[in-house]
Amino acid sequence: MQGSAMKRGLIAILCVVVAACGGGSGGGSNISVNVRVPDVTGQPQATATSAITSAGLTIGAISTAVSSAVAAGGVISQTPAGGASVAPQTAVSLVVSSGANTAIVPNVVNKTQAAATTALTSAGVVVGVVTTTPSATVPSGSVISQTPVAGTSVPSGSAVDLSVSSGPTAFGINTRPALATFDLP
Repeated sequence: MQGSAMKRGLIAILCVVVAACGGGSGGGSNISVNVRVPDVTGQPQATATSAITSAGLTIGAISTAVSSAVAAGGVISQTPAGGASVAPQTAVSLVVSSGANTAIVPNVVNKTQAAATTALTSAGVVVGVVTTTPSATVPSGSVISQTPVAGTSVPSGSAVDLSVSSGPTAFGINTRPALATFDLP
């Protein structure tokens, strides 16, 4: 009898161990194998999505953001980060660059400096260096020229230098002090 009771005891223990490991119930193993998230920052979106799916992960939300550091269509960031260890089929979200914000420089020649400043800031650029230059044709306080010229595409926030008229010079008038000579008797 003793041998039979011992067999039943061992079988009972074996059943408990098998059940705890998920065996015999069709549940399979409770052990999961994580995968490493590939670092896809800086890569084109198509290349990034291919690397993510090849790693056994899925593509999550894809959003866009302005970036002057990453070319349009490139991945700016990802969640989870590259190198993280995650469960298979985890979704990886991407932020993809829409490129840098640009502005078109407006024509401010012949506008007053105040009107030119308003037009430039409204276009997304700023006033850079302002120099004054005499002009017989452009009224004092108005813009003679600009750099870069109107129509140029520049990164938003770029500076536009202005040359502003100080008005006409005094023609025919010698502005240096005269030296007089006298003959004394």
